[in-house]
Amino acid sequence: MDLINEFLLKAHASNEKTVLIIDEGQNLKPDVLEQMRLLTNLETNERKLLQIILIGQPELRLMLARPELRQVSQRIVARYHLGHLSKNEVEGYVRHRLSVAGGDKEIFDRRVLGLLHSLSNGIPRVINLLCDRALLGAYSQGLRQVNRKTLLQASREIFGEEEMASAKFPLSGTMKFVALLFFVAFGLTGILWGNTPWQTPAGNKHEVAVESIPQRESMPVTAFVSDETQFTRPPQNVPPPHHGAQHQAPLTRVSIEDGFKSEHDAFESLFRLWGKSYDPDKSSNACAQAEAQGLLCHSGRGNLEELRRLNRPAILKLYDQEERSFHLILLALHKEMSQFIGGQKTFAVSNGVIADLWRGEFQLIWEPPPHYRRALRIGDTGPAVQWLREQMNLVDEVTFGHEDPKPYDQDLREAVRRFQIVRGLQPDGIAGPQTLIHLKSQLPGASPVLNAQWQEN
Repeated sequence: MDLINEFLLKAHASNEKTVLIIDEGQNLKPDVLEQMRLLTNLETNERKLLQIILIGQPELRLMLARPELRQVSQRIVARYHLGHLSKNEVEGYVRHRLSVAGGDKEIFDRRVLGLLHSLSNGIPRVINLLCDRALLGAYSQGLRQVNRKTLLQASREIFGEEEMASAKFPLSGTMKFVALLFFVAFGLTGILWGNTPWQTPAGNKHEVAVESIPQRESMPVTAFVSDETQFTRPPQNVPPPHHGAQHQAPLTRVSIEDGFKSEHDAFESLFRLWGKSYDPDKSSNACAQAEAQGLLCHSGRGNLEELRRLNRPAILKLYDQEERSFHLILLALHKEMSQFIGGQKTFAVSNGVIADLWRGEFQLIWEPPPHYRRALRIGDTGPAVQWLREQMNLVDEVTFGHEDPKPYDQDLREAVRRFQIVRGLQPDGIAGPQTLIHLKSQLPGASPVLNAQWQEN
């Protein structure tokens, strides 16, 4: 605290303002928020030394409403809730993102932007998903401009054929990933804004170097890439459910009573599917227990089609109308309904019912390659790289051979990129968790997987 205070005093002496910006603030624990409040006590006789901007999902608002956090909430002097963008705002948002990415502002013409507003309902996160998918589709067709057909196809791939056919898009209250911005000014009179209202997030971990894609005119496919979960094309030739599913009437509603009482209970059931043991009383968390047994955790946001491609049972976090959270384990997927484990029972639910309760949050566990410690990339060596090379022999057109172990070279990177493009992943040539999970789903013997056939109670 003394070092922070010294830094702030030096900044103040130089007539500089210090701002702390925290994104995904809903993930902060209450004790961390309290520590943040203590930082606001650093001041001179004239003014507070620190301004804090806290950005988060709607859960942040609920968290700050807790009685134990009332002192933190009382320090907030300005709040802003980002809702639906108007048609003109969507146009300005898209054109700014393209400009920042160095792209042609006419890649989306005004008519297509009007359709984008209708499809997205003005929700920024959905706009990002649609634009990212549409840019990739236009690039794959060699087009210089996104047309209505390409944007509609992007919408089908994200929302599904049924929703498009009925002109009903999954934009219910629980799908509206609106951001809550809390400006904690603490004695400062001004809120610091940039010159433009639309800022591209800095340090996007998953941006693609567009110029690395050979023999094509560059298109700004990085302008809307999310750093959370990439959405993939719907899989083809999915087997129909087992006839037993015909006797299992899907639930028309799901409530907190149908789910697991705690996340610990959900993980205990998920570990059981993998034939592993889970101790909810251990001080170590679920991911630490998984790693001790040769597995790794993977979490993110996505949709059911993405989970189908990952092909692993997953814990879904759902919210009821009172914003109470509960968990279900996705066990099997079909076109119109899915099968879940909740508490001590297995049941089928319409995918539409799940869409109204699920914000895309999921957790799963998977089996990594031998000696895997981090994402594999150019220059890496060892058993994990050799395993990757052998698996790419099975799924790629190029045969690498089985000579002495080689490092992760350019040929292997290009093979990984081709695989990523086919699977709808970000083609960065880096074999991280998503790429490896997708790869293992292509190989025989991967277990457990999402079952395309229903399991009877």
